[in-house]
Amino acid sequence: MKRQVFIGGAVSVAVVIGGILYFGFGGRDSGSPTLAPITGPERAEEARGVIADIERAREGAAAEGPRPVERPGSPAEPADQPAGGAAVATTPAAPAAELDTAFSRAEAFRKAGQLADAQLLYFYAARDGHPRAAFEYASMNDPNHHSPETSLLAKPDAFQAYRWYTAAIEGGVAAAQERLEALREWAVAAAADGDHEADRLLLQWEQ
Repeated sequence: MKRQVFIGGAVSVAVVIGGILYFGFGGRDSGSPTLAPITGPERAEEARGVIADIERAREGAAAEGPRPVERPGSPAEPADQPAGGAAVATTPAAPAAELDTAFSRAEAFRKAGQLADAQLLYFYAARDGHPRAAFEYASMNDPNHHSPETSLLAKPDAFQAYRWYTAAIEGGVAAAQERLEALREWAVAAAADGDHEADRLLLQWEQ
């Protein structure tokens, strides 16, 4: 996934979501701007609590190390053990169950009107490889589907929509392909009307 191509687009979103991403992840990206702390519901405290629980579970899994592989009729063997018997240290697999939990909580937050919590959890799960979360986060940025009722963004970000629809397609979300094609049609029309950002976005389909 060409994540580096679009990383600059993330800082163009509204201050509200920028603050959420910065403080929700402790400034994990070195290129993130310094933003004033967000207070109140927009800080997404509940979503940050969910993320903290997931991170603690990850740390615990990493401390335990790789689990043995059990085969019927044979003793348990360490995972990722090459010929010769020398064990190789491995990183625990992506916690799909935890990401599913983050996605489910995001869906519940959105239905409850807690958009800051929903948007942060969609982003968190999408960034770690959850296809459905990538699709929903792309939708929040999609000019064809952006709405104040479903997104905190002041305006859509077509580059982010392209990025996350692409991730969703790679993860097997069939509907994302149709959305991506519609996004291209939007970009063609917008570029014809003089939108330079849309014109630049069209270059992504030429790579």
